[in-house]
Amino acid sequence: MAKRTEAKTDLIDVISAVTRSLNSSRDTRANLRSALEDAQIGLGLSFAFYLRLDTETDSLSPIAAVNVDAAAFRRIDARADRGPLRNALDSGTVISIPRIAAEPAFSQIFDENPEFGLIAVPSALHGENVGVLAAGSRDAAGLSSDELVKTLTAIASLIAQALRIEQAVQGERQKLREENTFLKQELKEKYDFSHIIGTSGAMKQVYEQVTQVARSNATVLLRGESGTGKELIANAIHYNSLRSKRPFVKVNCAALPDT
Repeated sequence: MAKRTEAKTDLIDVISAVTRSLNSSRDTRANLRSALEDAQIGLGLSFAFYLRLDTETDSLSPIAAVNVDAAAFRRIDARADRGPLRNALDSGTVISIPRIAAEPAFSQIFDENPEFGLIAVPSALHGENVGVLAAGSRDAAGLSSDELVKTLTAIASLIAQALRIEQAVQGERQKLREENTFLKQELKEKYDFSHIIGTSGAMKQVYEQVTQVARSNATVLLRGESGTGKELIANAIHYNSLRSKRPFVKVNCAALPDT
C-alpha cells in the first residue's frame, strides 16, 4: 500500500512540474519543450513529442520534442498525418504500439530505438481533439500502463489548454493590430489635405509647403493666432508623413511655464 501511495505522489509531482513549465514565461513553445522534458524525466520516457492540429489545413505537425534528433523530427513531420498518430487524433483514443519495430512507419522514424514502445494520446480540450502527445519508453519508471496513460492524458490536456490560451492571445493581438491600422487609416483620411478648406493664393502656398515638409525630416514651426488652424495643419503634416505610424504627441507650448 505504501508503494502505491508513493507512486501517486510522484505522478502528482510530475504534473505539477509540467504545469509550472507551461506557465513559466510568455514563450509558449519554450514552455512546451520544458514541460515535455519534465514529463520525459519524471516518467522515465525515452523521448516525447507533441503534434498540433492546424484547423485550416486539417494537418498534424510536430511543434516540440525532447530526445528526438533533427532528422527524426523531420521524419515525424513527414509522416504525422498518416498511421497511428493520425488515428489517435481522429478516433480520440489512445494508440499503443508495444514495439516500434513492429510498425513500419515508426521503425523508419526511430531507427535507433526499434525495441521501444510508443503511446500516442489525443490532446483534447472541451471535447475537441486539437493535437497528439506521443511518448516512447521501454519501462516508464515502473508505472503500470493505466498510470502512464492517465498521466500522459492529463499532460496532453494541460498542453492543449496552454496552446489554446496562446491562440486566444495571438487572436486578440491581431485584432488590436488590425483596429490600430484601421484607426490610423481613418485619421490619415480625416486629415488629408483635401479636407482643409481654402482656395486663396495664401492657402495654396500653405498646401504646397505642407506637402513638401511632410515628405522630409525637417523640423516645422507653426505660428499663428488661436483658431487659425495650426493644429489642423500639424495633423495633416503628421498623418501624411513617413512617421504617420508613430505616435503624434501634441504639446501646448503656451501652457508651459517659463522655468
